[in-house]
Amino acid sequence: MDPFTAMMIMKGVSTVMNHQGQQAAAAAQRAAKYKRDLAIVSKLKGAFSGARQGFADTNIARMNLSDAKATTGIEARLNQMRIASSLKASGIPQGQSSEALGRHTIGDTLRGESKIIAQLKMKGAELDNRDRNLKHQMDMAWLDAKAQIAGTSYQKGPGIVPLALNLGSDYLGAKSYEKQMS
Repeated sequence: MDPFTAMMIMKGVSTVMNHQGQQAAAAAQRAAKYKRDLAIVSKLKGAFSGARQGFADTNIARMNLSDAKATTGIEARLNQMRIASSLKASGIPQGQSSEALGRHTIGDTLRGESKIIAQLKMKGAELDNRDRNLKHQMDMAWLDAKAQIAGTSYQKGPGIVPLALNLGSDYLGAKSYEKQMS
């Protein structure tokens, strides 16, 4: 085998192996990025699942508050009726003082109802705040995942053109070496 052919074979094999190594490295990087992106998406799905459960819990609490408001109103009306019927059934002579006593007692009942309703409104505001916090957490988790995925890119392996150029360069190098040896 002449020196030109031997050198051409060695350089060609070296160039092809280098090219294959670069392709393998790029493929490994793409696989690693894909796995990282899948882990980020999985983490995001977990965060969204937790937030959905939080929204469901908040909605249940809202229904309970609504039921409590309704119950409080019914109880207050029943207490008013009890007081009015108790005063009539007590046999106290009817007049301004007994009416004032009834109004005072009913007023106490209404003040208690107002206090409970104010507390329920405060709890409703807390639930609204919780919903806003959950929505904010979901938005931030989405933006964080999007930034993490966009922060890295898939590496493209070398194409056929660089391989052909390198093989051509090897050929010219081998030709130059052959001329120097002759």
